[in-house]
Amino acid sequence: MFTKDELETILYSLEGYIQGTDDDKLADELVDICGKIEEELVPVATTPLECYIDDEQVDCDTFRERSYSYRQMEHDSEGC
Repeated sequence: MFTKDELETILYSLEGYIQGTDDDKLADELVDICGKIEEELVPVATTPLECYIDDEQVDCDTFRERSYSYRQMEHDSEGC
């Protein structure tokens, strides 16, 4: 079983690969895989999710995008 951080890293990597590939068939398969990973990461909620950045409520897609960008910057700064 993967940890949440490992799944986020895998998801981030796959999404980056999808953007750079010309192989449409592979990209479609990877999009499906990313969807499954996202389902694992998002807890089942009975109420809508609320996401905040610096005390400002934002839609959760924006939150995820900024979180992935931050994780990448953090990862790059560690010399990886």
